[in-house]
Amino acid sequence: MLLAGPLAQLPLGDEAAAGIGVRPMRSRILLVVIAVALMAVATASTGPIPFIALAAPHLMRRLTRTSGVPLAGAALMGGVLVLVSDLVARRLFAPTELAVGIVTGALGGAYLVWLLIVERKRLWTRTPRYPPVPRPRRRPPGDCAAKPCAPATGPVTRSCTVSTSRCSRGSSP
Repeated sequence: MLLAGPLAQLPLGDEAAAGIGVRPMRSRILLVVIAVALMAVATASTGPIPFIALAAPHLMRRLTRTSGVPLAGAALMGGVLVLVSDLVARRLFAPTELAVGIVTGALGGAYLVWLLIVERKRLWTRTPRYPPVPRPRRRPPGDCAAKPCAPATGPVTRSCTVSTSRCSRGSSP
């Protein structure tokens, strides 16, 4: 929690973070060392529990509807997910117990598939903010012959646009 401030400033870029007073390289190294140490302790004490680190921040972001990941909320959501998975693993097949990693893997896999489907639907149904401006089609140069243009001096090429139905003049090569 002490490094939440520097962690929030790092996405601004090294120069902006340094301007605010954060030492970017030192903060990155310290964050990586702390994250590896915490993951090593958690994995050594509980065994591998898949998909919690993937699902917890995204679920908390969807619940709080913020653009960033709330660290305390993501940690709380991870604890709740493990607790629910442990209860399901113990109670689903009452005489025997499943490993909590099996349940979290199944729930995390289902969540990942659901997330992919939702994002794909969102991308396919998304309308552009600014619809494309239709550009006038060019007619072939000989197609303007039926439309009179004002006489010009010197050699010119003629081409028409469909939207304006006017001939445009340009000098020939």
